[in-house]
Amino acid sequence: MSKSTYDVLSTVLDALPIGVVEVHGDTILAMNRVARSLFGGRYDSLAQLEQENALMVSMITTEPNNGNRWVNIDGAIYYRDQLPSDEGKVTLLVPVAYMDLRNPELQELRQKYEDFLEIFHNCYDGIYVADGRGKTLWLNEGFERAYGVSRDQFIGQDARELERRGYAKPLITWRVISTGKRITVVHKTNTGKSVLATGIPLFDESGKVRKVIVNSRDMTELHQLREQLNQAEKNIARYESELERLRRESGTVQIDGFVWKSDKMRYVLHLAQRLAKVDTALLITGESGVGKEVIAKLVHNESDRKEGRLIKINCGAIPEQLLESELFGYEKGAFTGSNKQGKPGLLELADKGTLFLDEIGEMPLDLQVKLLQVLQDKTFTRVGGTTTVHVDFRVIAATNRDLEELVRARTFREDLFYRLSVVPLKVPPLRERQEDVVPLLEHFLAEFNKRHHFSKETLI
Repeated sequence: MSKSTYDVLSTVLDALPIGVVEVHGDTILAMNRVARSLFGGRYDSLAQLEQENALMVSMITTEPNNGNRWVNIDGAIYYRDQLPSDEGKVTLLVPVAYMDLRNPELQELRQKYEDFLEIFHNCYDGIYVADGRGKTLWLNEGFERAYGVSRDQFIGQDARELERRGYAKPLITWRVISTGKRITVVHKTNTGKSVLATGIPLFDESGKVRKVIVNSRDMTELHQLREQLNQAEKNIARYESELERLRRESGTVQIDGFVWKSDKMRYVLHLAQRLAKVDTALLITGESGVGKEVIAKLVHNESDRKEGRLIKINCGAIPEQLLESELFGYEKGAFTGSNKQGKPGLLELADKGTLFLDEIGEMPLDLQVKLLQVLQDKTFTRVGGTTTVHVDFRVIAATNRDLEELVRARTFREDLFYRLSVVPLKVPPLRERQEDVVPLLEHFLAEFNKRHHFSKETLI
């Protein structure tokens, strides 16, 4: 949660004509302007409040019912209500003068509060909030995921507990409190993740730090990708040196079924070898017959998944009604004529390997949605089944069609296009690389002579 968002929320709560108090365990997470006026000041815990007014503690902690919803505070009558929250519970104190507005006003307030909690907990970044004394007030699911902590375990605890127990070093909450400045650090969590954390101070009217917001972003995946790219650059340098030597010696180079002499194909194949070491989606485009499938095999054989299987499916060669069962498999009795024992789909067979989707532009829209879900979640369900299947594969797609034009024509999903084209690779047609014609003719002549037992001597 950004500082501006937190300030807006605090401003909205302070503008309400009703008292709002949020409590988790012994910790008072929030207390708006009306509540502070009724309670005689700002309190951070129920124990602190109890020393001043035990009746107020009972008012916050006791669940309201028909007998105790109406309370008298300094001679004024208030209607008391409570709302559940992920962090604990919220007590509302509504002046009797506003009771005619209760239904629309409180329902709107409830909805806004629930919306705020939903947004807060669904943020991918980790968000942590502490008060000016370092006490943990809030933390969302992203923070739990990045640091391996439980909010039930740490809400109400001093922020130094996170560092003392080894969850994060150095934790910046107390540095922000002591300096009153925004601080950004990169640190390792006990889950092994590298996290970029930024602490932001919020100040009260006197200029003292009253809250600290820490926004944490998991940088592990980015660092891993950088390391993979560095290693790929070292490998490609070695390949370039060797291939250059071969090219100088023979003038023609051959790798995994590819014969070429042109600089254009040299660039394409060098790029393919480099991309093979980066485990991400690859989209190969080009006219029919340029060798897209051969490049897919090259990428698979040069990748870390080469011990797994390369599973190919031609999306344009299989009838639409059968394509889903071929991809996802099916359970026994899923449809008439199906295998009685069921059948695993190609997605399952590609686990730990590579899935090659040829003619991806021919895939029906309804299957595009399901494929996108698999690529996002790495899970799917067989046709006619209820059990979730987990898979881990690299996807390589190929097409001779203009997918961007298909996206504009609404026959191909834009989100799937961007998911597949993380790294696009275009293979030029032979007419654009005429230097390769003679080497290819010589290659195929030798192949056909060997296959049919021909030679110059036998033709004389």
